[in-house]
Amino acid sequence: MRAPRLRLRQIEIEPGPARALERPFLFVAPFESVGAFADLCLYLGPFGAATKVKLVNNLLVGLHIAGTAQAMAIGLKAGVDVDLLIKAVATGSGGSTQFGIRAPWMAERRFLPQQGTVQSLEYYLEMAKAFADEVGAATPLLDCLLDIYRRAVPVVGDRDVAAILEFFEQPGPARRPER
Repeated sequence: MRAPRLRLRQIEIEPGPARALERPFLFVAPFESVGAFADLCLYLGPFGAATKVKLVNNLLVGLHIAGTAQAMAIGLKAGVDVDLLIKAVATGSGGSTQFGIRAPWMAERRFLPQQGTVQSLEYYLEMAKAFADEVGAATPLLDCLLDIYRRAVPVVGDRDVAAILEFFEQPGPARRPER
């Protein structure tokens, strides 16, 4: 009797395994059979292509979370109606999936249970940096973002990455990198 042939498949799950049970979700995969149970299935090419797309996606996730945190820190400090701020931004041109998810958590300071860690996102940002270097792409914004996430790790700890809000709430000079 012959052993069954196994084929290695690469699957990237968006918006991430913790939310994959919620609908809608997306499998980014280099094969078509996933379409039977995913809301959207994209064939991205040969093995490795899905990882490249995941890295680009996570670069934007990191930007959106950091941008959400800084915007919320400013809005909270300004004393505006937080519910109206969230509604206006989430439905306006500045809104993003991450803003819609994490801005309410930031307003309520609801950082547990953790849905994503700053350490995990920093890991993907480091991988995105290596990938960008490999293909020869300039990364001035990614470099700044990595610096922010590295300095935010002690502030956020093991809570959800939305706790990066507290990094942006620190007094200005404490946040500035040494030159």
